Amino acid sequence: MPRKVIKTAELLGYLKTPEELEDVFETLKADWESISICIKPPARSGGMGVVRLFNAKDLGILANTMQKRLPRIPAGTLSSQLQAITLPLHIPDIMVLEPWIDTDPVTVVQQQGGQVEVQWAGQSRWVEVYVGLLGELGQMYALSPTLIAFGENGHRHHFTPAPEGILPPWAAEAAQGFSEALAVSLGLRSVAAVEGFVNVDTGELIVLDVQHRPSLDDGSPILQQALLLDPPLLPYQLFRGLAQTAFIANVEAQESDAAGATSISSAYYSAPGEGSGLSAEDFDLGRGAGEEVFGGSGLGLSGSAAGDDDGVEDADMEGMAAGWSRQ
Repeated sequence: MPRKVIKTAELLGYLKTPEELEDVFETLKADWESISICIKPPARSGGMGVVRLFNAKDLGILANTMQKRLPRIPAGTLSSQLQAITLPLHIPDIMVLEPWIDTDPVTVVQQQGGQVEVQWAGQSRWVEVYVGLLGELGQMYALSPTLIAFGENGHRHHFTPAPEGILPPWAAEAAQGFSEALAVSLGLRSVAAVEGFVNVDTGELIVLDVQHRPSLDDGSPILQQALLLDPPLLPYQLFRGLAQTAFIANVEAQESDAAGATSISSAYYSAPGEGSGLSAEDFDLGRGAGEEVFGGSGLGLSGSAAGDDDGVEDADMEGMAAGWSRQ
């Protein structure tokens, strides 16, 4: 579903002609069946500045607050606003608009005996997912989506793979296909992630965020998703593969520069620079040995990135995998 944008200066200009706000709001809302719209800064800000608008009056209040550079919109100021909304310190040049998606919360309830139960009412057919991407430029491969749920204490949980009773496999595959197409159109490479809402009936994906530097910390969804590949991609293999792709991108950029051509290197993961003392041998690959580091549907690593498991016992591998399976 495409987003829309409005220049902030244009939005603030309508404060001088408030009678036009109604037409502006209806124009922005056109083509969407949602009863309300979401307006927010273009950059990811952890929910800061995300405002739900039901009508032209709400739009005017937001514009007036931005013009006065107030830090927040008090609770109860806008329609159906239960909590105060914190606004960005710096007003962006543009604001992004998209339909507001109502979701039924996916919650995690602790049962006796330490078991957890995922509960979802399912009246709203949208659920939040996180899709990891790995691969080379133009060949990014989408991993199995992770379902995002929240515990009773508000703690965020990741379920990989997503329970089929909530997200059917065909809807998950549709989200993967859209994520891959998005990665190609944005020129992503190495590792990235798409976070958004998936309609479990249609497979439609509404993107909340595209992360070109996603988290790879302990419990990261991407680490969980990589373990579902056949064969599983263990964390150390993933990190070595990313190092290889970064090194190759750097070598290709240097060769392109030497040939006098315009080079495009990875803007997301920088390879070692000159004087670092590192070379291809440090990554166990010869020239071109990592051309398909994440190649194929299985994303199998080339060279020793996948071939040095002889020193790891099966039991140790199972233990390593279990430690990354779910947060």
